[in-house]
Amino acid sequence: MSTDLGALKDEILEYLAAQGMIVFHSYLRHHEGVPTIGWDSKNYPDYQEFIHTAKRAGVEMMVVRCDHFSDGQVEEALADLKEAEFESRDKRRIERRLHELGGYAGFVSVLELSYDYQGRLYFFDVHTDWFDEYLDLQDEIAASLPEDEDLDDEGPVGGFYSRN
Repeated sequence: MSTDLGALKDEILEYLAAQGMIVFHSYLRHHEGVPTIGWDSKNYPDYQEFIHTAKRAGVEMMVVRCDHFSDGQVEEALADLKEAEFESRDKRRIERRLHELGGYAGFVSVLELSYDYQGRLYFFDVHTDWFDEYLDLQDEIAASLPEDEDLDDEGPVGGFYSRN
């Protein structure tokens, strides 16, 4: 996988234009309550097949989401890391790797194509290996954050229980 998906994004946009498809640029796609179906991009990585399927279904508009990795994402993970409960050695390892991943700031890390068809959201997504690593580190940090001490066993609303 490429370290920057910018060239692939440009290629996809050119292909969509050549196919006569309407492109809707999105920064976030809300799909709560809508059944979603993801394209098997590991076994079928060709975005052209996905677009061809949409066209055969009569879809005229493709939603395109392109995420750029930012310094802010690294800074947020580093701030969480300070609060996380790790051994010093592990904390240093994660901190070092997050700083290294900061070198990808500005790179396209995620591309997503999607369309609606018969009440379902169909999507194709691709992301870089280093962004997967970033997400894994973020999960590792989140799992090591201390429990919120304000949420003890008092029950709902400060110890008051409904006896209804």
